[in-house]
Amino acid sequence: MTTESASAVGGERSSVQGAAHKESAKETVISVIIAFVMAFIFRAFVVEAYVIPTGSMGPTLHGAHMRIQSPQTGYDWAVTPWHFDDPASGGMRTTENFPSAVQGRPGNPIVVHDPITGQTLTYPAVRRRAGDRILVLKYLYGVQDPERFDVVVFKNPTDPSVNYIKRLIGLPGEQIAVVDGDVYARPAQPSAPGQEWSSGSWKIQRKSERVQKALWQTVYDTHYTPADAATAGPGGRGFKQPWVGDGWSSDARGVFKTDAPAGGVLRYDTSATWISGANGGLLTRAIVDWYPYNERWTGKANQDFFVSDLRVRAGIQPRGGDASSAKVQLMIRARGHEFRGLIEGARAVVQMRLDPKFNGGQEAAWTTLAEGVCSLSTTKPSAVEFWHCDQRLELWVDGKLVTHGHSEGCYDWDPEQRVAFATGKSLSTILAENKVIEHPLKDKMLFQPPEVELSVGQATVITRLGLDRDVHYQSSSLQTRLTGPGTQGLGTLPYRTLTLKADQFFCMGDNSPASLDGRYWGLPEAWVSRLMLREGMDVAHQEGVVPGSLLLGKAFFVYFPSTAGDGATWWVPDFGRLRFIQ
Repeated sequence: MTTESASAVGGERSSVQGAAHKESAKETVISVIIAFVMAFIFRAFVVEAYVIPTGSMGPTLHGAHMRIQSPQTGYDWAVTPWHFDDPASGGMRTTENFPSAVQGRPGNPIVVHDPITGQTLTYPAVRRRAGDRILVLKYLYGVQDPERFDVVVFKNPTDPSVNYIKRLIGLPGEQIAVVDGDVYARPAQPSAPGQEWSSGSWKIQRKSERVQKALWQTVYDTHYTPADAATAGPGGRGFKQPWVGDGWSSDARGVFKTDAPAGGVLRYDTSATWISGANGGLLTRAIVDWYPYNERWTGKANQDFFVSDLRVRAGIQPRGGDASSAKVQLMIRARGHEFRGLIEGARAVVQMRLDPKFNGGQEAAWTTLAEGVCSLSTTKPSAVEFWHCDQRLELWVDGKLVTHGHSEGCYDWDPEQRVAFATGKSLSTILAENKVIEHPLKDKMLFQPPEVELSVGQATVITRLGLDRDVHYQSSSLQTRLTGPGTQGLGTLPYRTLTLKADQFFCMGDNSPASLDGRYWGLPEAWVSRLMLREGMDVAHQEGVVPGSLLLGKAFFVYFPSTAGDGATWWVPDFGRLRFIQ
């Protein structure tokens, strides 16, 4: 990460001659000096600007990247560069080079796939854009404690000459477990070897509404239905709408209708192949933590994990009858359970039960987690969202949370229960069966794929039907994700549970598959080790942690997302992407 500085210059021209002119010039010089001093003080102690160099925090923050927009769908997204300036690197990334200003080479064009349709797009040259420029509140943590899920800038403990930006996950005095994409924590305590995840004191760490809204990532959205479906699919074979169901019609705008008085069901089809991976693997619409940003090197499907923390959203307009007779059900099947958001007339409720497929075919009773009141309009679409994330269910209508009370939509499992429900096997069984495997939980096929559907009980029009996923922190090892066997991710196995001492923190990147973060750092650099020793920390067992003294501040605003890369004639701010960092 590189830093920027800015200076402010002030002054004025006087029209007075002689001695008065000399006095005015002196005052101007003093004003300039004061302005410089104030600017440097402000930069040193209040706010400093940084440039994001890489995509480890994508899509929250972009490093150097290419911006692609599909001519068929209008969807635009960022993609990591893959041509670099250092000829000795063979065009591959190293720690010493930087992405070329223009991506694409003769005979080696940029080839990407539309994340919505899978259509192959080829560009002979794409200008590389600079990374986001952000503002960081320095020394904020001198007056208030860091909070979980803050985006923080700090000195890399393994190389303190380099500044990193990640999301703060673990706090002092905690033990951390990363399980099925989510974060668990408990007060630090001793445990028997191999039993670290067994205690009921573990609690899942839930993101705030503000942070969660910022972290949803699009899996599919009918708003981006392609203009020419016949040619928009992978390999030009034609686009296939992933939402399917009998009795429904859909138009070129992605609007679904059913005229059946009893309504019908739409389900998200995860079986169709839609992308020929960049590395030769075929990807399906399986709901996984695939990042379009990483397409260059994560084309193989076995590097993606199933994601069950999902949001289903749609504009829903019942037709016929009145709002009191409306019935809408949004369903997510995952982790051996059925989770649903249900609207019946004015009643809204979120519920869960064992999936009959994992309950001997028997339908268990629904457990209500929260409920409330709402009303669906019959004259225009109502924006309905069903959230299942961080072991919490929420139902939103027209931007308002409508389910409250009971346990506020939450269900509580510890890490062992989470593994058992997500895989259908006990943790002890998995560890015993895979004890010779470098990381027993790294195989995504251990986990059950999620299923999503939407059903209505009357004639209905549905617009902008979308599916989003939460950030998913991978349980894997560094080298397995890249080239071969390697270090098991810290916190991702019972015997790799992370314990944080006083004034120690744990951080991970939002782009989990492509983030070199606390899971993989290892022991700190010698200078940092000496610093930790002076602060009374046990260095021998403190791999992957960030001492509080290395925290530089909290990132809070993207002030200059550029529309052109380095080397462009003009730099024009992309005002549409100015944003606060959540």
